[in-house]
Amino acid sequence: FLSTKRLHKATCTRACRHRHAMAAQLWRVVGGEQQCGILVREGPSTATALLGQRLAAGALVSQLELHGGRLRYRRITGCGPEEGWVSVVVSGRALCTRTEDVDDDIPAASVKAAALEACGPEELLAGTLRVGGTRLRHPVRAVIFDMYDTLLRIQHRGPWRKFFRAAADKGRCIGLGSLDIARASLFVQTHLGAPAEVAVQAVVDQLPGIDLGMLESLLSSQAFEREVFAEVASAELFPETRDSLTQLRKAGFKVGLVSNLASPYAAALEACGIQNLFDVMVFSFQEGLAKGQPGNLGIYQRAHERLSVPLAECLFVGDSVVADYSGPIEAGMQAVHLDRSSCSVGAMQAQTLESSRRPRLTISSLAELEVVSFSQQGAG
Repeated sequence: FLSTKRLHKATCTRACRHRHAMAAQLWRVVGGEQQCGILVREGPSTATALLGQRLAAGALVSQLELHGGRLRYRRITGCGPEEGWVSVVVSGRALCTRTEDVDDDIPAASVKAAALEACGPEELLAGTLRVGGTRLRHPVRAVIFDMYDTLLRIQHRGPWRKFFRAAADKGRCIGLGSLDIARASLFVQTHLGAPAEVAVQAVVDQLPGIDLGMLESLLSSQAFEREVFAEVASAELFPETRDSLTQLRKAGFKVGLVSNLASPYAAALEACGIQNLFDVMVFSFQEGLAKGQPGNLGIYQRAHERLSVPLAECLFVGDSVVADYSGPIEAGMQAVHLDRSSCSVGAMQAQTLESSRRPRLTISSLAELEVVSFSQQGAG
């Protein structure tokens, strides 16, 4: 029987090998069994010269480049040229397929070397994630958060909706038509300016004939700006927020923030002392773009571009099913739905969605984003 120490070491070695295999972007040669392997060429074009030897079926290779179905590889196991270009698919038949399964008899050092070549030492030493106790199958290099009701809680006083409802009533009374409050709310989230100024613009955008003096009187009677800043001042961190962000950064993940909000509400980040825990912050009022808008995924794309991390390696976390789960997935990210209580708005949204669009991964606290460090995987 293996001793406890030897068994732990063996388990850790397998975990390391799997971690490295995910990072290395490995491929297995599955074609060419009847032809003693698949053709290998000097360059990406199929017009370039053939190398003198074929790459054998069953060979394990690491990806160096991938362009239009042509793979530049470095061989790890099997017979054939050490490097070259092969076709991944020919006439609809797969010649090479991606794999994360690495046999125990393959030297861990070989797989680690391929991983280092693919992503560099800094990314390789980063931790991996468990979400709600489940380890993510696909690599994650950046975690992007929604802001309110995800990282911070706020005492919702409703100054914007109260003003828009009053303006809508006034508009109907004088025959100007109806005011779409959801559209007005989106307007204030995608325009920069003082709260009262942007609120008036949002109404005038839909009811251009409305009297500005009347709107100013409404703002004054509702103490609108005082209520807005009181709402902002009420913001506070959820208990686990700071520790969760800090642990992700220490583990080597990039951390981003993407939020739909009117401009005054961004100040809560500094007031709560977490503004320096983000590599990138993307706000709707600065971008003129918002999350959760059908057919418009620009705000998610800007976040991944500024983080310099591929969409597929970004994990989005937030409380809105539409803006923080479905939207990121449509953009090409991974996503986790945060449902802090069974009575949350997010939970009610989830119940109304067809089963194919309900969140696959749901957590109730940011503490369920568990970092599995490199040392925990047996890297020591």
